Amino acid sequence: MADIFISYARADRHRVQQLASALEEEGFSVWWDDRIQSGAAFADDIEREIDAARAVLVCWSQAAAASRWVKDEANRGAEEGKLLSVTIDGTMPPLGFGQFHCDDMQHWHGHREKPAFQRLLAAIQTQLTGELHEPPRVKAPTRWRRFGVLALFSLLIFTGIGFALSGGLLPSLSGEAENASIAPPRVQVAPIEIADDDARLAAMAQGLRDDIASGLSRFSTLSVASPSTDDDKVDYRLAATLRIDGDLLRLSTRLIDIAEGEQVWGQTYDRDIEEQSAVALQDDLSAKVIAAVGDPYGAMLRNLQQSVAAKDPASLAPFEAVLRNSIYRQRLSPEDHLVTRAALEKAASQAPHDANVWASLAAVRIEEIKHHYNRRPDAGAKALEAARKAVRADPKNAYAYFELAEVQFFLKDLGAFRAAAERAYELNPYDSDAVAMLGILSGYAGDWDRGREWTARAMALNPDHPGWYRFSHFFDAYLDGRYEEALEIQQRVNQPEYFADPYTKTIVLVRLGRMAEARRAAADFERLLPGGLGRFRELHLDTWMFAQPRLQRMILEDLRAAGLDIP
Repeated sequence: MADIFISYARADRHRVQQLASALEEEGFSVWWDDRIQSGAAFADDIEREIDAARAVLVCWSQAAAASRWVKDEANRGAEEGKLLSVTIDGTMPPLGFGQFHCDDMQHWHGHREKPAFQRLLAAIQTQLTGELHEPPRVKAPTRWRRFGVLALFSLLIFTGIGFALSGGLLPSLSGEAENASIAPPRVQVAPIEIADDDARLAAMAQGLRDDIASGLSRFSTLSVASPSTDDDKVDYRLAATLRIDGDLLRLSTRLIDIAEGEQVWGQTYDRDIEEQSAVALQDDLSAKVIAAVGDPYGAMLRNLQQSVAAKDPASLAPFEAVLRNSIYRQRLSPEDHLVTRAALEKAASQAPHDANVWASLAAVRIEEIKHHYNRRPDAGAKALEAARKAVRADPKNAYAYFELAEVQFFLKDLGAFRAAAERAYELNPYDSDAVAMLGILSGYAGDWDRGREWTARAMALNPDHPGWYRFSHFFDAYLDGRYEEALEIQQRVNQPEYFADPYTKTIVLVRLGRMAEARRAAADFERLLPGGLGRFRELHLDTWMFAQPRLQRMILEDLRAAGLDIP
């Protein structure tokens, strides 16, 4: 009997082999399906080993989240109360598994002393022994200690009140000082290096560097330092190299965490210089890098989220609470919503002039209407109040305007929604997550052309975008009678554990007359729908598609035609 059963996708075999070896070196017995004996019945071996293991460790990745085998194994582990989760490429668990804590190990490369591996060890020991094991305390990153306790101590001494520390004031002040020092990270965009001193690239390299720095400055959750800023005042450095080989232009990028001395992200972009003008190439490349680094699901915030995810939400400082909300948006569960809302309401009282805090609080409050999580009677008014405070705190904050737009949409004030949406896009057209949502909501508000434009841009900015980005394009084609096109779009959503995937498949298959397939999709939809069919109209149609009565009628007709009894 193995201590740990590891579930993973075949594409991740090398990473899992590294993890399995490290766990075995810690004294655990490990089983993963690479150990299956030749000729054994695959499913029988899997079932026997899951039942025998004391912990089921799922290594989530983009491939794993799309694998039915992995999801079946994760579900078996959850049912037996022994599921542990990690993400090895930043992909969060799919719907149905978001309520389980998932540690981020995408930047772990085999070193057993690293915090990510130590957290996993503590979780495994807790699961196997039934007693709580805490991972070793890790010193807070340098980037969050710019104004630490020693600086505060010196300040108090020089202002003549240092004596107060001897009376027992130090512990509370030191905690407040540490929380107050936690701020958005500073990133330095280094001058782009030119391979082989190619003079043709000098102007483009300078232009790219300037465009990337300017674009990143549009994200309120980070700040951009000048190229001459000293290392001790910078949290991340974005470095790049530009070269030409024949007709191929190559931009190689890397993001370095200064405090840890580690590369946390890297990407190579190849472009044919014969297909685009120099200006178009520069615009395309800079937009890709800006989104990949600064986006809410980009490399920098994913890296910062690691330490926040392991913390007690009640202990978070204001900026940590903002990060906690970005973690919640990947998990989307009522339990996670409740603790995130509490953390942000506390943060708002601690930082009453912080636009990011108020925008995040608006986001989590409108979830009470948007997804009907932990709904309170005054949810809409409280969400609108928070969004307006965010805009007043920083009138040039794109995140504040995005949340104001989202709140106004779900309060059904479409004129105010459109105005705030245009302002949010004007302030930051590089935030793929915000642009995608604004595109979807614009379509549902009746502006399908704007919806197509914005969601197409979001998908171009983030080639690894989640499938829900496509819903605006799907419903536009479906409503317009372009059913073959709608089906083609729907098949690329690929979120089989999210109820909207089989629901959209059902309605377009009915329109195409493929009734047997439509009924199978309808059964999946009914199984996955939160609240049951009786609340579908209230929770979905009346909340999201209130401005589309014809679309609502078509959807209801098609779901009923597929055999679903929807009131």
